[in-house]
Amino acid sequence: MMQWAIHEIDNKFDVVIQVEPTDLALLAGAMDHISTAEHPEVVLPCDMQGRLR
Repeated sequence: MMQWAIHEIDNKFDVVIQVEPTDLALLAGAMDHISTAEHPEVVLPCDMQGRLR
C-alpha cells in the first residue's frame, strides 16, 4: 500500500517533489491505522522491522 501511495504522489506532478521521511512515516501510520480498523482479520506477513512472522 505504501508503494502505491508513493507512486500516486509521484505521478500527480510533472515536476520533482520532495517528500520528507517524516511525511512518509505519517502516511504509513495513517494507512496502517485505516487498514487495521477496516480489516482486523488480516495479518501482515512482516513485523515493523520487515522480518517475516
